Amino acid sequence: MKLNYIVTEWVENKKLAFKLNSGPLKKDDQIWSLEAIPSGTRFTMTEDTEMPWGVIGKVLDTPLSGMVGKNIEKILSNLNNLMKT
Repeated sequence: MKLNYIVTEWVENKKLAFKLNSGPLKKDDQIWSLEAIPSGTRFTMTEDTEMPWGVIGKVLDTPLSGMVGKNIEKILSNLNNLMKT
């Protein structure tokens, strides 16, 4: 799936916000933020997505969101492992 985004906000070392410009989804707005905490860094990601296809899109939204969440967890785990080396 090819998705194109526009960066809507950038705060170096703190925040990246972007929104879907083109692709098969109806809407996808994301905010990624970093916060220094005593034990390291807290990464927070929020996403507001709307699937196309009306009712069918709403039915597909929950399982697809779960798959995306698992992929993000894998990405963060890999990033954490890279930071330890």
